[in-house]
Amino acid sequence: MSPVRSLVLLCTFLALVSVPALFGAGEKGGIGNESSAACAFPTATFVDPTAAALGWPTQSQGNVTLGNDVYVAPFAVLARGQAVEVGRESDVQDNVLVDASAGSIVLGKDTILAHGATVVGPARIGVDGLEKCEGTKKNPNDTTCRVFVGFNARVDGGATIQRDAWVGHLARVGEGVTVTSGTKVKPGRWVQSNSELKCRDPRKQKCPVEPITDGDRDFMHDVVHVNVEFARAYSELGSSAITGINVNPCTHFNPNSVLPTLGGVQEAVPGFPNRIIGDVRMTDTEGQLEGKIGSGISLRADEGFFFEVGSIADEGANGAPGMEDNVTFHALEYPPEFNLNHPTARPVLGSGGAYGKHIVVHGGPQTVTKTGDGVSIGDWTVFFLSAIPGPTTIGAGSLVQQSDFFLVRRQPTIGDREVWMGGKKVWCVEWTP
Repeated sequence: MSPVRSLVLLCTFLALVSVPALFGAGEKGGIGNESSAACAFPTATFVDPTAAALGWPTQSQGNVTLGNDVYVAPFAVLARGQAVEVGRESDVQDNVLVDASAGSIVLGKDTILAHGATVVGPARIGVDGLEKCEGTKKNPNDTTCRVFVGFNARVDGGATIQRDAWVGHLARVGEGVTVTSGTKVKPGRWVQSNSELKCRDPRKQKCPVEPITDGDRDFMHDVVHVNVEFARAYSELGSSAITGINVNPCTHFNPNSVLPTLGGVQEAVPGFPNRIIGDVRMTDTEGQLEGKIGSGISLRADEGFFFEVGSIADEGANGAPGMEDNVTFHALEYPPEFNLNHPTARPVLGSGGAYGKHIVVHGGPQTVTKTGDGVSIGDWTVFFLSAIPGPTTIGAGSLVQQSDFFLVRRQPTIGDREVWMGGKKVWCVEWTP
């Protein structure tokens, strides 16, 4: 029997076993880690081997404390310096930087630092503000208050993000600013003073914030749920399966462990320096990738799946690799009723693509995520639930979200530091990532 077939059978079996039978109890520690005498749930915390959580039990020379059910994704860095505390059921996603060199950082329970986010200390996120939130129509009994810091967003030293708050993709919260409960910083905006948060009409473009919605709360609920399952499921994989090019863990939303396919060959390469996980189908071979991509690359088909990635350009801008450092590809969970044969079911990236440093390409169900041949994406840009024909260049530091340019049959010109939503440019990113 082939190794892939054995993994699929094993994962199918594990999916039928109760959670208590699968996961042993973890260690206590961190913010919001109090246990309930009535409900002693099994827990696990997982730090990807490429991540740096200095001071956590397996890594030295630091002062990092992680609570139960925390997931730290590939190439995340929780830097040395002052203390970093991460509360239970929080997640620090791919290529996130938590920099405590100038002051301690506290991340409360149910804090989400999404792909590429940066937090500079001293900072408090998800610790203050509301202690209990109202349930939503979708989750009426869920009163947990969560907090979200979006893709390639930044929280500066001295800032506070309270519970039940949201910092949009490529947004920035300045020094000393407090984003209060119920507040959402719009994508690409830079809030530099607390007075800016008091604008009277959030519908106006000049207002950098708007109220958080039940849809936002439901989204955070789902993100936490997925990443708690990642913490437990990755902990169940053997040490040879959590490095390099390798399988995704078995989860209820992605129940088959599958190896990536490179150049038509499905294989595991644990010693590969970057992370390619699950059903990622790449045109390039392993050998070709080594000459085309930088470091800190995380291509994860462990939640939404599968990905099709055409050949990567031999060179990017100014002679850089075709895929520069700290690139993240990921996709949202598919609902159980979703048809995986639907054309929106997977991200499809065309041939000859060039990917700048620290970009995020993110897909999800029911929305096409696609690039044509010869698309170049600039440094620090976020391409989320969108589709664009090629050849074309997307500028640096921009957000393209829920914009399908195949559907409108036009080729846009997307420059540096622009925010595009629904196929239209809405405003500019107010800072340079």
